[in-house]
Amino acid sequence: MSSVYTNLKVDCKPESKVEADEVPFICKAVGGFRVRIVPAGAWAEMIEIVDAQNKTAASLGTHGYGYSTAPKRMVEWRMANGKPFAVIFRINEYDQEKASEAGDNPYTEKYKTGEKLIVRGLPGYSQIDFEVDAKEKNANVKAQNLADENFQ
Repeated sequence: MSSVYTNLKVDCKPESKVEADEVPFICKAVGGFRVRIVPAGAWAEMIEIVDAQNKTAASLGTHGYGYSTAPKRMVEWRMANGKPFAVIFRINEYDQEKASEAGDNPYTEKYKTGEKLIVRGLPGYSQIDFEVDAKEKNANVKAQNLADENFQ
């Protein structure tokens, strides 16, 4: 087992050559899969893993606009024999209900309640679906172990 990383700030480019406000970004391929970042309104972006046919293979959730371009924002690909089988991604958690009551952008620091690592299996590995509190000691190692132990 090993890891390969996609840096969302460096390894992704606009999916289209068209200049527009809401152009999706697509990242370099890892084993036939790519990270795709899709604008989702004024406040958010969806991050997903797509296969070679651009079909969604795994969702990494909806995040605040610009989340993917923060320095060192990475998707970790867990690999077995050189092929990806799962991804690990650090996400922020927000009190969306409180933001909604205030009519405010839910993806701002004042509504942040914590961070977690999500572990998602790629097609054929749906049994890999975990979350690890980022405050846990050795959270990254725990996330890797959850992916690896459930590889079948």
